[in-house]
Amino acid sequence: MVTIHWKRLDPTAHAPTQGHAGDAGWDLYALQAVVLRADEPPQKIPTWLALQLPPGYAAWVVGRSGLTLLGFTVHTGLVDPHYRGEIGVMASVTGMAEVQIDAGSRIAQLVLFPVTDARWVSVEALEETTRGAAGFGSTGL
Repeated sequence: MVTIHWKRLDPTAHAPTQGHAGDAGWDLYALQAVVLRADEPPQKIPTWLALQLPPGYAAWVVGRSGLTLLGFTVHTGLVDPHYRGEIGVMASVTGMAEVQIDAGSRIAQLVLFPVTDARWVSVEALEETTRGAAGFGSTGL
């Protein structure tokens, strides 16, 4: 079990919650109503909360599947363990003309993960594999 310290940046900020025990994502909430329109650039939706992730952990801000059905797209964001500012959710609308988000709505999820430190070594050649450099579509569509 990992302990995450969090802070309200507004008295109405909502703690992240899980829909079900054991879910991978923790729901993030909008504190104000917002209307997103398909012809507008992505908007930052405030959550008014800040986190203190433990050393060795980071988090992704990702979308919720139910909102995706409405055309509400969350632009994935990375939260580093040393970041202490507000967790904002960058979102836009695709497909539909507009999506209304009410104050208090669950708008995204926060997924925690361990971070591995790495040492990068420049080499002249990489080990050969059966896949090689075959990329996009290499296993069929």
